[in-house]
Amino acid sequence: MQILPSHAAKATRRTNLKIGFVWAGACLLLMGLVWLAAMIKIERDEQQLITKVRLDTEQRARNHAEQLLRTISQIDQLSISIKYQWEQHGVPNDLEEQFRRGLYRESMFPVAIDANGYVLSATRN
Repeated sequence: MQILPSHAAKATRRTNLKIGFVWAGACLLLMGLVWLAAMIKIERDEQQLITKVRLDTEQRARNHAEQLLRTISQIDQLSISIKYQWEQHGVPNDLEEQFRRGLYRESMFPVAIDANGYVLSATRN
């Protein structure tokens, strides 16, 4: 019975230990490369998402600005029309009747107010 390992057994053990370290190192390296690739992909996706959100936000802002300009233009046109009618007839317009006949959009409710702040004519009572 041998208590001390033979030279061949020591060499085999060292070889197996080296193979184990090489496999462990290779696995760690592979895990590191997968981790690095995942981080690069996440960073790229994040940048693409930020760019997409920025472009979407800019487009929404442009759309809202255009809608606001159209609305302001309509209000301006409405004001000019009411002023013209008032100057031609010398009396407050019957805005309620004009509203019923469809001269104004459902979302617009013009009101004629005198210098003292009293309502002379309105589309709502």
